[in-house]
Amino acid sequence: MTLLKSLLCQRGRDNRSRYAAINAISYVSFTVLSLVISNVNFLLVILLLISVYLSGLSSLRRINDASIKQKWFFAPSVSFLTIGLLITLTPLNIFYWLLLFSALSSLALLTYPSTKKITYTFGYNGPINFSDNHSNETYQQRRANRVEPTIVNNNILFSESPSDAATTVPVLDKGSDLLIEKQDIGQLVRIFIVKNKNSFIVSLALLFTITFIGSIYNQEKQELLVDKESPKKQEITTRLHTVNLPDNFSIMLSTFEGVIVNWPADAPKDSQIWSQLSAQGDSSCQNITFNNGDSFRTLSVINDDNGEFYANFSPLDTKAILNSVAFRGKFTLCGYAFSLKGSQAILGKHKAYSEFIDY
Repeated sequence: MTLLKSLLCQRGRDNRSRYAAINAISYVSFTVLSLVISNVNFLLVILLLISVYLSGLSSLRRINDASIKQKWFFAPSVSFLTIGLLITLTPLNIFYWLLLFSALSSLALLTYPSTKKITYTFGYNGPINFSDNHSNETYQQRRANRVEPTIVNNNILFSESPSDAATTVPVLDKGSDLLIEKQDIGQLVRIFIVKNKNSFIVSLALLFTITFIGSIYNQEKQELLVDKESPKKQEITTRLHTVNLPDNFSIMLSTFEGVIVNWPADAPKDSQIWSQLSAQGDSSCQNITFNNGDSFRTLSVINDDNGEFYANFSPLDTKAILNSVAFRGKFTLCGYAFSLKGSQAILGKHKAYSEFIDY
């Protein structure tokens, strides 16, 4: 419980190791679990809020530890929350790539060292007291930070133990002052970026653009592949109540009671003849048109492996289409004309269709 309380603390300090661990766990947990429970938006939002909250509090403690302006708190937290909502509320997987840029804003806080020599327990220092089980670890840390005197050439020197901060160690040797500076790699990275900020921004923007365009291209390619292959597989398993009509065509129903019109193909064609989803294909297959002018849009028209056309319609149009088939004289579809002579009697005898027809 003490460890949990330290995760929720706002007034403490996190060193860089603890901050990095908390953010890594937050980002990875949200990414992995959002892929696993992608269909449960309510749980995803809760998961996102928890991840952002823990990451944000750690950012606040890191800011306290580095003694920098509070405005840094908003960059990682707001970007994480915004991108997380886009991932949760939209079906586009490309937004996962944007988490990289949110993570970069979080990594910026790692370049700032601690400003005080203090004792950390599990990387934390603050008002939350850990149990006595960790007293030995605390003692060892304090002992490691203790200043030990050293005698060199009759002069007393003080050597400081390594800390999370950049340190300057004075060494006195017979009147000469030698200044040895221990450089901090985080500071060096930040200084390099600040000095080359224009190049860094351009490189970051270029990386973002390439990643974004590449992700869109890959997703569109996958969607086209699914759109081309899945309709054929789906319709094969959902054709019910086949009724053969005199003019060499058949009427069927899908699982959701959408009308399917089937007739032999004159010659082999591409499996996807027309798709309303992509608005691509043979434009003559967009509608079925009856001789009284009534017209209904097709959802898709495919050429099955058996060399026949299957035109699929929305269940919303089933009643109107079946009444037109029963009471009209003919219809055209994909450039083919079909007579409806005798269709009323045939459909009226079939229980699956008679309930749709108004006599």
